[in-house]
Amino acid sequence: MYSLQRVFLLADFRGNFMRIFRIIYLLIITDICFGQKDLIGLFGECNSPTSGYLCNQVQFKENNSFVFYDLLHLRGWTLSEGFWKRKGDTIVLNSPQNFYSIKYIASKVSSDSLIIQINDSIEPLAFAGVLINSKSTTLGISGKLTVHKKYLDTIYVFYPSITSGPILIDKLKANTSEKIIINMDANQFGKINFNNEKWLLRGNKLFYSRKVDSSYYDDEKYFIKVKITDLKYNKDY
Repeated sequence: MYSLQRVFLLADFRGNFMRIFRIIYLLIITDICFGQKDLIGLFGECNSPTSGYLCNQVQFKENNSFVFYDLLHLRGWTLSEGFWKRKGDTIVLNSPQNFYSIKYIASKVSSDSLIIQINDSIEPLAFAGVLINSKSTTLGISGKLTVHKKYLDTIYVFYPSITSGPILIDKLKANTSEKIIINMDANQFGKINFNNEKWLLRGNKLFYSRKVDSSYYDDEKYFIKVKITDLKYNKDY
């Protein structure tokens, strides 16, 4: 009798355990499936008088890809594509590849400085904007800049038709180099390079810009969620 009672208790425990397990499993699956619904779709209003000339929208798709639509008058539309990953309310964006290649030219003599050369696929990228360790400057017609090796860490390249995203410098290679050549990919001109770009999703607002020297996002810079039918992109523009 005692053994039979134990069998019934064990069977009841197993039955309850399986029911609880199924409930937890369904809750997890529901959270995965429906927890992304606030992100999937289109963000960015383009309904101002200038929207026919300047417009930014971003579309997030269920296959973890995204498209950033960028309209600039005269240049027309450019589409920057990539992949997104969600970590809580943070959306991490990455382009499928870098917009640049980097080459270190070994130094023949010891020096505390080196030359940075910025090229497109054919010639020096004259008058490009460069941000080095939070200090901005503009290159001359030669596309060259001399910098101190000690403080060289991260470089950004800005040009009317392309932005590199953060270029992390290999300090060991830099210390033994006389020149660093950065070649921008001409096929990516006009597109945006997303390199672990972190945006913040709060309700129907997607904050994309941090305040200067701060980990806090700018409350006034965000994309608001709109209907997919509000997409302004026109491939013929």
